[in-house]
Amino acid sequence: MKKIKAFLEDHEIDYRVATWGGSYFGDPQHDCQVSGLLVSFDGWLDLDARDKKTAFLKHMSRCRAYDVAPICQYGIYSFRVLSVFDAAKLNRYDQAVSAAVNAFWEAEHARRMQTAKRA
Repeated sequence: MKKIKAFLEDHEIDYRVATWGGSYFGDPQHDCQVSGLLVSFDGWLDLDARDKKTAFLKHMSRCRAYDVAPICQYGIYSFRVLSVFDAAKLNRYDQAVSAAVNAFWEAEHARRMQTAKRA
């Protein structure tokens, strides 16, 4: 991660350290928080954003130990940079949260249908 930070600073690319994940389950064994970099390219404020983004993606294509996920909001292109292991851990956590939410709503739907039948 130090080499990536040095590359970003050398090329004057905006980034910040960020944390993803959370404590959905309320159990420290099942919760997940991983830290990585959030790299942003704002074409409105930086006229060289397109060239910087191209250089960043070219550099990151050579870094196989890191996962780069694109995020686009309001015309600002950002990328989440995590180690491959942290990205896999976060992906498993997101899938577990999604499965838990789906199971809750299926149970809630069944309960509401049962209540409606009784009425």
